[in-house]
Amino acid sequence: MKYWWVNQKQTFKEEVGGGYMWSPKTNVNGAKNTFYSNMSKVKEGDCIFSYYFGEIQNIGIAMSQGISSPKPIEFGEKGERWNTEGWLVKVFYQKLTPGIIIKEIITELQPHIPEKYSPISQEGKGMERYLCSVPNNMAEVLIKNLPNKQDLLYLSSRLSKKYS
Repeated sequence: MKYWWVNQKQTFKEEVGGGYMWSPKTNVNGAKNTFYSNMSKVKEGDCIFSYYFGEIQNIGIAMSQGISSPKPIEFGEKGERWNTEGWLVKVFYQKLTPGIIIKEIITELQPHIPEKYSPISQEGKGMERYLCSVPNNMAEVLIKNLPNKQDLLYLSSRLSKKYS
């Protein structure tokens, strides 16, 4: 299992409400983008930390690998400059109440924030990057700070039901 961090600035409501993540395959100019390409690396069972407005608001389990998919209709004009061909990963999200406010745990996270391709700055501010790989030691800090450890048990039970 891998850990991923998705920055869902513009499409949080649509993605979480619809149970998926979606990104274009390339930048608008056709150039490859590491954070979009990461969508093709997600596997069923991977853990997703959903970041929106300064906090991890949901934790999820990937219910599919990344598949080729057109831009969701429900995005409307959001991302109007994005390419319409993209990657889609189905995700079962669990709302965290309260969420994990990153600036409150930034000193714990700082030693584990990757130097390259990090989802957040050393100050705890979200970066303009869609999907980032999360090192295990950084994921451990996030999991340790979950407000309710039952959320992880519930997610793992959802995954085991899919395979039973």
